[in-house]
Amino acid sequence: MMRGAVLCDTVGLEINLAVKIAESSIAAAANLHCAAAISDLRFGCSTGNQGNALDVTESPVRMIDGVFTVPTGPGLGIEVDEKLVKSLA
Repeated sequence: MMRGAVLCDTVGLEINLAVKIAESSIAAAANLHCAAAISDLRFGCSTGNQGNALDVTESPVRMIDGVFTVPTGPGLGIEVDEKLVKSLA
C-alpha cells in the first residue's frame, strides 16, 4: 500500500482509500492507519462500518463531527469483542 501511495505521489495521481460496504471496525481501523501514513490523501478515506447494527470490536470506530480518529494502542488499536464473535459463529 505504501509503495503504491509513493508511486501515485510521484506521478501526480491523487488517492482515495475506499473500503467495502458493511466491514467491521477491524478493517476500518486498518484503513485509518493507512490513511494516516499517506502524505497526501486529497480524495480522503472512507470506511464501511458506520451503518452496521453490530460490530465485532468492543469500541467500534466512529466518525465524530465528520472526523475519524486513528485508534491508538498495540496493533490496530482496537479490541475484538470475543464474546460477540463466539455468539455469531
